[in-house]
Amino acid sequence: MKSFNELAKEIDARLDEVVGGVQRWSGRVFIESVSSLPDYYGVKRWNCDIWLRDDCTVHTLTHELLHGRSAGLAEWAYSTYRAIEEATVGDGTGD
Repeated sequence: MKSFNELAKEIDARLDEVVGGVQRWSGRVFIESVSSLPDYYGVKRWNCDIWLRDDCTVHTLTHELLHGRSAGLAEWAYSTYRAIEEATVGDGTGD
């Protein structure tokens, strides 16, 4: 069975072929319980680590990897334009 880090690297290599752009993901994936991330299946932190719930799907991982490819996204911009960022990333992953 592949680790989430191995799976993430494989998915990200494919995203590079299809989407391109600069990937800011740190290369680290951490798994948390539902109680630790009750409101989200996954989160890409501002340090570019990806945190996933233990009940997430591959779509969530792909969604968070796409966030890592967002062009020049700053915390203030995400706060202001969150709906646009989430809709754009979500539309490609089924989330």
